Amino acid sequence: MMKYAFITVLLSVSFLFTATGQRNREPSAVGSFPRLSWNIVQPDTSNNAFFKKYPFVKSIMAFFGANPPTTFYLQFDTAMTDGKDGEPFDMEFEGDAYLFRKLYSPIHFATPSFTSVYVDGDNNPGKTSRSTWMVIHSDSVVYYGYESYRLIGKSGGNFDMFTPRFKGEIDSVSHAITSAYQVSGVKPSGDSILVFGGVVNQTGYLPRLDLLSGDATSFSEWIKSQLETVFVSENIVVEQAKWTSGIYHSSGRPARVPIKLYVQLEADGTVTIIPTPSALSSASD
Repeated sequence: MMKYAFITVLLSVSFLFTATGQRNREPSAVGSFPRLSWNIVQPDTSNNAFFKKYPFVKSIMAFFGANPPTTFYLQFDTAMTDGKDGEPFDMEFEGDAYLFRKLYSPIHFATPSFTSVYVDGDNNPGKTSRSTWMVIHSDSVVYYGYESYRLIGKSGGNFDMFTPRFKGEIDSVSHAITSAYQVSGVKPSGDSILVFGGVVNQTGYLPRLDLLSGDATSFSEWIKSQLETVFVSENIVVEQAKWTSGIYHSSGRPARVPIKLYVQLEADGTVTIIPTPSALSSASD
C-alpha cells in the first residue's frame, strides 16, 4: 500500500517550504536512503547585532530540539589565520561555555513559529532516522528536516563517533598534576581557569597544544608543559598514540578533529582537567 508522509506546518509569518519524498523503498545495502526532506525559512533579525559585532561569523548551525540548543557550530565567512573555517561549542562542557562567554556575546535562539508533525505508515524507529536542525543568519533562520531509512540496528548519527578520546584516565592525570603542582613552588599567577586546544590527527596524535584562554604567565606555562607531557606526542607508531582518532560518521574514515582541555586551579591547590566530551566535535578541522 502506498505510504504517505504529511507535514503540518503552522506559521504566523511568511515562509518558504519545500518537501521531497521517496516512498515504498526498503534498504537493500548498508547505508541510509532518503525518504523526505524539507526546509522552512523564517525571517528573524534578533541576532543582527551579533553578526555585526563578529563579521567573520557567516552563520550559526544548531540541532533543533532543546531550546536553547546546548551544542552549536559557528561557521566562519573565511578561514582564520589558524586555518579553521568554523568552531563547535558545547555549552554543557565547562571549557566551551567559559571560552564562548569570554569571546562572544550571547546568541538568541528564536522559538519556531511552527510545528511539524510526521504521520507515516512505517514509523519503526529501527528503520527510520530523523534529524532537524537550524541555520541562523543575520536576517533569518532556516529550519531543515531530513528523514531516511536505515538498516535495523544500524547506528544513527552519534556525535561521539567524531570525537577523539584520550586513552588514559583523566582523573589520574588531574591527580598527578595536582601532586606535582603542590611541590613545584610555582606561584598561582594570572587566571585560575585556562583553556588549551589542539587538533588530534587521523592516527590519534596530538602534535601541540595552544593556550586559547587565560593569561600567559609562569603558571600557565607550567600547566602547559605538564599537559604536553601527558597528551602530546609525535606521529611515529600508531599503536603508541595517546588518543583514539576522530571518525567521519558517514564513511567511518579517520579525521583530524579539534579538542579542548579545560583546566581549573581550585583554592586548595587541586588542578582539575576536563577534556572535550565525547558528544562534541560535530565538525572536523
